This record gives sequence, C-alpha cells and structure tokens, in this order.
Amino acid sequence: MAGNKYLRAWLLAGIYLLGFLGIVASGSGGGGGDDDDLEIIIQGGYSYLIGGPLPDGSGNSTIGIEQGALTLTTEPELVGTVICDQVTEVCGLQTVDEQTPGNPSGILIDYTTDTLFTGNLDVTVDDFWLYSPLGSDRPVNGKIRIDDASGSDIIVEVRNCTGGSVEVTTEPASTTQCFSWDDFEDLMDDPVSTDVQLKASLAWQAIAFIVDQALSTLEVFPLIVDDVFAVLGNPITELCDMYSDTWVGGPVNPGMFTFTKVSPDAFLQTFSDCWFGDSNDGTLLQGIIDYADYIQVIDQLGLLTRIGFGSVTLGDGVDPLDITETTKDINDDIVTEPTISLTGKYFIDFN
Repeated sequence: MAGNKYLRAWLLAGIYLLGFLGIVASGSGGGGGDDDDLEIIIQGGYSYLIGGPLPDGSGNSTIGIEQGALTLTTEPELVGTVICDQVTEVCGLQTVDEQTPGNPSGILIDYTTDTLFTGNLDVTVDDFWLYSPLGSDRPVNGKIRIDDASGSDIIVEVRNCTGGSVEVTTEPASTTQCFSWDDFEDLMDDPVSTDVQLKASLAWQAIAFIVDQALSTLEVFPLIVDDVFAVLGNPITELCDMYSDTWVGGPVNPGMFTFTKVSPDAFLQTFSDCWFGDSNDGTLLQGIIDYADYIQVIDQLGLLTRIGFGSVTLGDGVDPLDITETTKDINDDIVTEPTISLTGKYFIDFN
C-alpha cells in the first residue's frame, strides 16, 4: 500500500502552525486590550462548532486533502468543548461530543484513490471523545459509527480490551478486533488491512485531522485580541528557519512568514518556504490561510464569551496550502514524503 504515515502526516499541519504562531505571539508582550482598554478575561472553557453551513451562504464547510494518488474531501460539522487555563490563557481539546437531536456531530468523507477504495463514508460520534490530560492527541474514551452504505456499520470504540485500547467491530457483528493506538493508526500503511480496518482508521484520523486544524485557529485569537499589530506592526513578518543546504530542494536562504491584518475582521497568514525542524527531520510549509468575518463578543465585565471566524480558507482558491515532510534515515539518505495539499473553507465558533 502506498504511503508512509499516510494519514498521520496530515496532523502535522496544525502542529507546525501552532508552534510558529507561539513564537510570533511571544514577541507581542501580552496584556489584551480593546477600544476601551478593558482587560479581557477568557472563560475556563468553551463549546465549539467546527463546520456546518458557511454564514456567507456559499455552501457547507469542507476540507480537501490530496497526497499523491489519495484525494479526500470532508464535510465537517463537529461540536465539542475546550478547556482553558485562565492564568496562562492556553486552551486545549477536552471533548468531541456525540450526536444529539438538532446538534449533529460528525463528518462526511468523499474518498478517492487508485490504491485503496472509492466511496463515501458517513461518520458520526456515538459517544463523546474525551481527551485527558490537556493537550492529549488521543482520546481516552469515545465511539464513532461509520456508515458506508454496505448495510453493516463499522464501530470504532476506545476502551480497555485485550491487546490494546481501540476496538473495531461491525454491526451486525461479524468482526471484532482490538488494536494498540500505534497499530490502529498504522492500518492505513498495512498492505494486508481489511476494508473494515482501512475505513475505521481513516474515519478516526480524518476527525482528528479536522479538530487539529481547528485548534490551530485557536492560536490565532490571542494575537488578534492582544492586538499584536500595534506592537509589532502590520504585517508581522518573521524569518522561518533555514534549510540545511545538504537537503534536496532546500534553499540556502530562510523562508518567510507574514501575518497581516487586512481589515478589522479579516486576517491573512502567508508561508513562503517556511521550514520547521532540524537537519534530520523537518517540514516545509508553503501557501496561505485566509481568516474572514472575525467574531468577538466581550461582556460588560470583560469576559470573552464568544470568538470565531465566519470562514477559514486553506489556500487562496487557486494554490493550496502545501506541506512536505523530509527526513533522513539511518543511512543518512534523504526521504521526502509526497506533498500534502490542503484546500477548502470552514466555519469555526467558540462560545
């Protein structure tokens, strides 16, 4: 089966954005302010909505991923909660909530590749995913249901079972198997994985990817709320780390990152040959992220009660946001993974 760490690599997009935005934010000083210089206080936690219909009426939230022969488009609508440390103002994922009447939580996957399978998967959260401690990237509880129109749903459940923590079953029951987390995520790379195993691993990793991308948006909010542009200028410009000149395709000169306030409610991140990593393991980020229709509600006491964006666009509609992993193996040989291209637009709201 083609691909090394095929789907887990998608998660790197949010991880590297988080790291770089943290560097930029550290130079802003902090403090928080608005037009009345009122100290802004975050709550201890927020409910979130990722996806659903876009407020501008242009359709539903979608995220497209392409890597080599693989093409995947998701139509997200996930709800859940984040928990925040009110001293450090750092927030992390707490839950991805289950589906309730009038409050859907799940994703639709349109998946096409010449090496695996082609089809649509309807994935819903049957029992909320609980993440603990703060910042964990794997849940300690939860269940999702995958309907691929075959007449037999696939169930992925996190629980203690013989051999691991992730159980994959079908309903009506015909398959039951328990995996460790690493083995479960590696199913996408295993040439002997069954159709059920592939779809189970794909569904979990697609949900994790979408949530991770949305959490990277969470790191943008302090920059805006604290008005870092007043301190660092507009646009904010930073040099990215430099490639080692021994790497294939690696420029000698560093790349550049800019964060621009286009208007009071529109912001633009631009990555130009941005390298994250060291001389043995790194990722190249190239492209833009466009944040539009900024939402911010602060009550009379300065408590931030709602924050979000009407749309977050990956790429500019013509060129995608591209991520390329490059590593060196034990023989010091250069290994470059296929470029991951991200496109699409999604709504995100914390309240």
